[in-house]
Amino acid sequence: MRGKTRPQAAIQSKTLNRVRLSEIEIKRG
Repeated sequence: MRGKTRPQAAIQSKTLNRVRLSEIEIKRG
């Protein structure tokens, strides 16, 4: 069941994950 379900949601989740990872990296220094 893949297709045009919610491309924006996927992009948002991907960006959120990236931001989280970057934040963790910055905190770890």
